[in-house]
Amino acid sequence: MTDIKTYLETETELPVADTAFDRPQKLPFVAFIDKTAQDGDDFHARIVEHNLTVEFYAERLDNENEGKLEKAFEKMNWKFEKERQWLPDEKMFETIFTMNFIEKR
Repeated sequence: MTDIKTYLETETELPVADTAFDRPQKLPFVAFIDKTAQDGDDFHARIVEHNLTVEFYAERLDNENEGKLEKAFEKMNWKFEKERQWLPDEKMFETIFTMNFIEKR
């Protein structure tokens, strides 16, 4: 099964956390949530469906690092949707990438 945290760290060279960091991070950074469902025959779960949300946080619009994430998704053939918002209380931008993909074991 794909180690999403390690893959994103390697491809982007950004700090990455599964769900959340345990202490505040210096911007920019990435957090992701991977909801999975497994399927297969009666005896083996050989198909994993991923519903992946990747959140990128930065103090400014950061097309360079967003591009690294997009290239990482494209390299794995993960089709994604992207939305961006300003978080006024935190004074940072959040770019949210959502995607679904199936992995066969």
